[in-house]
Amino acid sequence: MEAIYNQTSKYFNSTMVEYLHARMTMVIWVISCISFPILCAAIYGLYRLIKSDHVAPICVINLLLSDMLQICSKPVWHLVPISNIMHLVLYAVYSLGLMASICFMLCISAERYVLTAYPIWYRQRHTKNKSLLASLIVWVTALVVMLIISLAFLSGTIHHRLLSSSYIVFYLLPYPLVICFTMGTWRALSCAKSVAAQEQKRIMGTLVLVLAIYTVFFMPYIILMLALTISPTLLNEPPVQTFGSLVDILLSLNPMVDPILYVVMRRDAKEMLTNMVCCKKKEKNQQQTLQTS
Repeated sequence: MEAIYNQTSKYFNSTMVEYLHARMTMVIWVISCISFPILCAAIYGLYRLIKSDHVAPICVINLLLSDMLQICSKPVWHLVPISNIMHLVLYAVYSLGLMASICFMLCISAERYVLTAYPIWYRQRHTKNKSLLASLIVWVTALVVMLIISLAFLSGTIHHRLLSSSYIVFYLLPYPLVICFTMGTWRALSCAKSVAAQEQKRIMGTLVLVLAIYTVFFMPYIILMLALTISPTLLNEPPVQTFGSLVDILLSLNPMVDPILYVVMRRDAKEMLTNMVCCKKKEKNQQQTLQTS
């Protein structure tokens, strides 16, 4: 009787896993299809800001490019069987996108802090070329780290648990720095009388949004990886599998949220949103006029 129960339980669990995986794959594809045009529009808008001699959006553009890397690799990665080598390749590309995304969030926080705490130095030393160089360094660093970890895993130098630990360390290290930069910027702004109130809100809004994105979308994934690294058997528990699916969906939603940084960093964000609302009202009024006539 116990053997029958165990077999039934295993069958139920495997069926549930397959069901969750299928549903999750469908959700990820839908989210990716929605995120792609949003990211393209945000990248184009930020590119126009850079052409207008704005330096700060360069890091945000690279953040959105890392999001683009994620949404282009993750849906396909979920469809490829684990035994296929392409599964590992796509996972490596996706991990590169995650690494770069976290690094650029750190860069945005650091940039806002330096702008606030050392404004004179920032204006004298900070240029587009230096921002581009810093972005290139971030991409190269993330790529090198990802390649080292992946090649070490493939060669058998490190096992799966050490592989996960390496990713956890890379994902987790920038988090306290982002918090420190946010707190440091808040303190610097509280003492800066020359910065306009609207500009202070814009700077703090950017940092709070970056910290919120990191906390809401990345920290659950890091916590889950940490728990599974400590106790891999947790993966067999249905609640953990469900939580893992939710975490995966959260990570997929991240590229849809990052473009909000584009809105926050625009000086005319309020006017832009007002114009959008006005345009919608005009369209409704025109439709009502046509219907009544």
